[in-house]
Amino acid sequence: MSEPHKTTQIVLIYTTVSSREQAETIARAVVTEHLAACVNIMPGVTSFCSWNNAVAKEEEYLIILKTGIAQKTALLSWLDTHHPYTVPVLLSGSVEVNEKFAHFVQSALHTRKDLNAR
Repeated sequence: MSEPHKTTQIVLIYTTVSSREQAETIARAVVTEHLAACVNIMPGVTSFCSWNNAVAKEEEYLIILKTGIAQKTALLSWLDTHHPYTVPVLLSGSVEVNEKFAHFVQSALHTRKDLNAR
């Protein structure tokens, strides 16, 4: 039995997109391909940035992807290839989580189910 205070590390990746459809497409694909165990989508993010020598203001969807340390590079590569933005933000870092959630993440990333098999 695990100790409730024991922690281990996973990776969080942060990115933004301009529509819920884009966010859900990314979330579904990376979870289906076992690159991420879990994805959170948060609407209503207002972003300001310098773009083409002007200050741009955009309403975006924040995506937080949870993955394992071993899957980080593959997930970042997938996002870099499939992201709808020309210059996406792909911010990543290791974080400590409770042992039960870390186990869930690892199990989800290593479970391959043939969805057509019945």
